[in-house]
Amino acid sequence: MQGFILHTQKVKDEDLIVYILSPKMLIKVYRFYGLRHSSILSGYKIDFALEENPSFLPRLKDVLHLGFLWIMQRDKMLIWQEFIRLLYRHLKDVEELDSFYFNLLDECVKRFEKQNPKRVIVDAYLKILEFEGRLHKDFFCFACDEKIQNSITLLRA
Repeated sequence: MQGFILHTQKVKDEDLIVYILSPKMLIKVYRFYGLRHSSILSGYKIDFALEENPSFLPRLKDVLHLGFLWIMQRDKMLIWQEFIRLLYRHLKDVEELDSFYFNLLDECVKRFEKQNPKRVIVDAYLKILEFEGRLHKDFFCFACDEKIQNSITLLRA
């Protein structure tokens, strides 16, 4: 199974609760830390297996990091992790998801190689708004309710 790590939360010692975006759902798993386990960070794409536990969360095992060509470029990675953090906050209360979100992240990873990462994130945000039916296509000012004729300015609220 493959997925993107959206969030990690320390539990005890080096153990983690990990939230992974798979093509169909947001999975919450327990990650036992051992000496031979690879480190996992928010934003990484991984291949993994789950070991079911009837009394607790499923255990994350056999983790294989699927690297990106740009992963060692600090600026791009910081922008990517910030986007992943915001996406986690947006999706954290949802369990079953459409494959749209996974495919969107997959597409963004590929576009980060050649395009400006900020442009990629803005495009991804617009696709999310359109997919969720929250994209306003009428150009009216939110402050004064007048029709916008010429230029617009983008702001983050």
